[in-house]
Amino acid sequence: NQTDFRVVIAGGGVAGLTLANALEQAGIDYVLLERRDTIAPQVGASIGILPNGCRILDQLGLLDELFKMTHPILWMADRDDQGRLVCPRSDLTGYDVSWGDRQILLRTLFENIQDKGKILLNKNIVDIEHQPHGVTVRCDDKSSFEGSILAGADGVASKVRGELWKLVEPIQPELVRHDKNSMFAEYRCLFGIASSVQGLEAGDFDIGYNIDQSIFTITVKNGRVYYFVVERLKAVCRIGNIPHYSQAEAEEFAIQHGDMCIRPDLKFSELWEKTISFRLVALEEAKFKIWTCGRIACLGDSVHKMTPNLGAGGNAAIESAAALANSIKAMVGNHREEPPSESEVEECLDGYQ
Repeated sequence: NQTDFRVVIAGGGVAGLTLANALEQAGIDYVLLERRDTIAPQVGASIGILPNGCRILDQLGLLDELFKMTHPILWMADRDDQGRLVCPRSDLTGYDVSWGDRQILLRTLFENIQDKGKILLNKNIVDIEHQPHGVTVRCDDKSSFEGSILAGADGVASKVRGELWKLVEPIQPELVRHDKNSMFAEYRCLFGIASSVQGLEAGDFDIGYNIDQSIFTITVKNGRVYYFVVERLKAVCRIGNIPHYSQAEAEEFAIQHGDMCIRPDLKFSELWEKTISFRLVALEEAKFKIWTCGRIACLGDSVHKMTPNLGAGGNAAIESAAALANSIKAMVGNHREEPPSESEVEECLDGYQ
């Protein structure tokens, strides 16, 4: 019966928690495995909630609560390298474009879960066994979990995606070779959170452009400012050679870019002085061709990783979680007496992709 059907979700980020919410509300059993010791860490990151993400969060019943803790974008401005206004954009319609700490979205998704016993922390996946009748996931604490489907929402360095490649390689080696070389980084970004700066009002979104550089600032309630300072790398870096940066390197980057103009009378150095948290990262980009094989499916950043300039990555993760949940729900709904067969699961996941 349906109680024999379970989805194992690897990863408790935006994609994983959205999928958990959707499956719970669809009455489908699941367990979520998160390697961190907290479900909503503060890592200095912000996130924009766009209309395509809003419509799904609204259906999950948590959008109103999320809007209480974020702030709508009321006015957008494109600016040149001196901070001068080039093109104002306002009169946004439909769902508000809202901005807040990424931590707020994660916490709201988690709090919306009714059975929190299904969300397990400190579960670092070390082995995945794929069989015709199901999937077994083993963690470094010796625990193991069985399921009918494994959903890989484990981000850019996805363990589940690596398992997909193992399954597909004997059948389509060229496709796997393509995907293994698909991820690259052409830019790096200093993102951070700062306290109130004079001249920036809640609801303002400023975007400044220069050759090989750009700066984004989003101001929300209480004057809190989220910023992104983006710079083109000297060379495009492929997977395996994508750089990682220390906090000391991030500080050096910030000082070097202190003269970047946010507005004609406001430079980044003034924002840096008010910075609360920050991080420098290479911006990976990829759209993989392999999303599913057998009983395994990946979603979110593990299969479609975007740069932050459109604010679309998190919302795309929400959408792929909804698409996967819908496909699973449609399949399970046709099986009242016995769980779906292996071929039916494969058809379901192919339909999701």
